[in-house]
Amino acid sequence: MSVQQKAMQADPSADSDGTEHYRPALDLTAYHKIIPRGDVLVYCTWLRRGGQWEACLVLAPRRTVLSVERVVPCVVPLSRAHVWAEETGDFKECLINAGYFCANLGFNPANPRNPLKIIGIIRDCLHDLLTTPPRWDDAPREITADMEVIDNATGKVTELEVSDDDGTL
Repeated sequence: MSVQQKAMQADPSADSDGTEHYRPALDLTAYHKIIPRGDVLVYCTWLRRGGQWEACLVLAPRRTVLSVERVVPCVVPLSRAHVWAEETGDFKECLINAGYFCANLGFNPANPRNPLKIIGIIRDCLHDLLTTPPRWDDAPREITADMEVIDNATGKVTELEVSDDDGTL
């Protein structure tokens, strides 16, 4: 038994770091499709909210390699799609959010063309968002490590694969 395990047994009220229940909200390795729009890639994918998967659009800069650089994704969940629609939306709210999206995507939000460009991209992709199917249960996952668990009492060895997201709710 490790020192940390002994300390946790000695003090059952000890707080954990929370990683044992961590599930990413976005997994860009599993997506329905990618739509290139100039300097922006639009992922039709799913967002984890309260244990459920919701279809969403994720805007990311095209020039960035997602696995290398830190990217702040710009997310439009299906439940907020009506805000971006030209017929039902709130242009003021769209403009404010598009300004934030511009900053996250590396565009100058003070240039009036850039927020309007982002609004246009999102509006062009709303049909794709509305037609994104539900996330499938056996979504592809990336194996990040192999692990051996040894039961100290019996010596039994169990081999496990560790993935970035097991695709479960």
